[in-house]
Amino acid sequence: MIQLFIKLVFKIIAVCLIEEILVEMGAVETDRRELTEHFDIFPAHNDHIVGGTIIGADPETSVVNNYLQIWDEDNVFVIGGSNFPHNGGYNPTGTVGAFAYRAAEGIKMYLKDNRQLAEAGEVAGAN
Repeated sequence: MIQLFIKLVFKIIAVCLIEEILVEMGAVETDRRELTEHFDIFPAHNDHIVGGTIIGADPETSVVNNYLQIWDEDNVFVIGGSNFPHNGGYNPTGTVGAFAYRAAEGIKMYLKDNRQLAEAGEVAGAN
C-alpha cells in the first residue's frame, strides 16, 4: 500500500514540476493529462536514453562536430549515446562504437595540431 502511495505522489510531483519547467522555458500552451494505468516508474526500464550532446554540422543546432569534438571547446570530445538526437529504435551500441573510432581519429589529429577539426557545414567523411 505504501508503494502505491509513493507512486501516486511521484506522479503528481512530476506533472507539476514538468509543467512549471515548460512555462519557465517559454511554453505558450501546456496540456496536463492523466498518466495511463500502465505508466510505472518502478522498476526502471531498460531504455536506451540518448540525446544531450547532439552531433551535427552546424554549431547553432548541435553540440559536437563529426569528430565528437565540442564546437565551443577544442580540447573536449564527447562520445556516447548522447550524440544521437533520438533513439533510432535499436540498441545503439554498434553506432556508439563507430563514434568512438571516429573520435579517436579526431583526438589523434587534435594532439598533433590543437584546433577545431571541423568547419560548420562539414559532414563526416567529406574532409
